[in-house]
Amino acid sequence: MHIWLLIGLCMMTTRETVMASDSTVDSTWGEFTQQGSQEWEQMDRFVQKMWDEQPDFDSIRNFMAYADDAQSRIVIDYEKGVLSFESFQNAAKTNSSLDKFLQRAQKEKLLEAAEIDPKTVENARKNITSDTIEGQDCQIRTVFKVRIPLAAGHVLTRAKRYLPIVEKYAAQFDVDPTLILAVIRQESSFNPRARSRVGALGLMQIMPQYAGVEVLTSLTGDRLIPTSEFLFDPDRNIMVGTKYLQLLLTRYQSVWGSGRQTDFLATCSYNWGPERVMRAIETKRVHPSSTSRMVYEELLAVVPLETSDYLRKVTQYREEFRRFLAVPI
Repeated sequence: MHIWLLIGLCMMTTRETVMASDSTVDSTWGEFTQQGSQEWEQMDRFVQKMWDEQPDFDSIRNFMAYADDAQSRIVIDYEKGVLSFESFQNAAKTNSSLDKFLQRAQKEKLLEAAEIDPKTVENARKNITSDTIEGQDCQIRTVFKVRIPLAAGHVLTRAKRYLPIVEKYAAQFDVDPTLILAVIRQESSFNPRARSRVGALGLMQIMPQYAGVEVLTSLTGDRLIPTSEFLFDPDRNIMVGTKYLQLLLTRYQSVWGSGRQTDFLATCSYNWGPERVMRAIETKRVHPSSTSRMVYEELLAVVPLETSDYLRKVTQYREEFRRFLAVPI
């Protein structure tokens, strides 16, 4: 029986509850990150022994999982739209194991049935390739590889899955649904198990000790920290992410109102941090009197390369989701 090691790792938390009290937030997060780091290192050593490479778990737009014996692994590249399956078993057993992994991927809601074309899968089975790998245990193994392109429109297929949740919280917190969808698209490509090495979790890549604490404090009046189990739940993750966007938008609405300027500022704040964006405003590098286009250009001139790329892509994705939802620009 195959057990997905990554799923087991992701679901581990330092508390059974969803929160910790104000006095234990920092220590709880310290314990959580230390435990997580130790588990990553243990997993790295286990995989490198056989595969002679470090598992790329920190790619938030990929999902990677290994069988319990590390004989097989699956990688779903949500950005490129490719599923790769590799196994040290023979070709026949590789095909059998592939079926189990595909079933598990759909059961865990990592893929929709519409993203996998049966004809494409059958063609991939006929084109299994092989290679050899020498593990760090000095054993040479033959690895069989299957590469399956996801169906055209796979991103929108996943977006449709989460659209009811997005629309629910968009209405509750008065945030444009296209902004929420665009942030999810940029943050995780709709990978519900996305987890970065710095600790950002889930669809909207929530940092529990920062955005997570701020949102739960706003909603409950107590300084609480969400667990990984809480944030890997799509409904809760989108709730926290949407509420955080609302908090960011509110920071700028007193000056810019509810226009596109505010959206650009909130988008950069989501990636770069609101304090840095506020400093840019206070030092007059972003001007309150600027038009939306001017604010966009001013932000691109101020923010680091990663954030400028983030702003461009979220803006582009919003236009795509407006067409998808048939929302007037």
